[in-house]
Amino acid sequence: MRKLISAAIALASCTPAYADWQTTKWGMTEEEATAAFPGSTYTTGGVTYDVKMEYKDGGLVSVTLLPQDRTQCGPLKLALDLRYGRGELMPVSGLMWAYTDFKGRNIVFFNTDGRSDPRAFCGIMYTSLDHPQKTDVSGL
Repeated sequence: MRKLISAAIALASCTPAYADWQTTKWGMTEEEATAAFPGSTYTTGGVTYDVKMEYKDGGLVSVTLLPQDRTQCGPLKLALDLRYGRGELMPVSGLMWAYTDFKGRNIVFFNTDGRSDPRAFCGIMYTSLDHPQKTDVSGL
């Protein structure tokens, strides 16, 4: 338990949260976003994520981070709680929480199947608080 709490505290200080996301800006075209963030992975706090960007009407509306090491799902949820406060449990299939990042001007979704083993599933989605789009969180 002590290791889990230590890992969560470390992740909380490193969990990505930005107005827009990293070097991208909400509304960028796919070409602009790819030039601003050319990679398909992102590493922070010792966790490497696969990065997926979603576009609507030609502009960037969300960024989803999927941890490559799925044993990090439990600590990620705790890290988000420490960073943003207790998330609001959403009425969807699976376990999904929504967080409001007022400082970064983002809405942050965390979805998980509740496990913390190599077969677990979880993901973090960032989208704009200022210009909320109808973003499909079912694929998270």
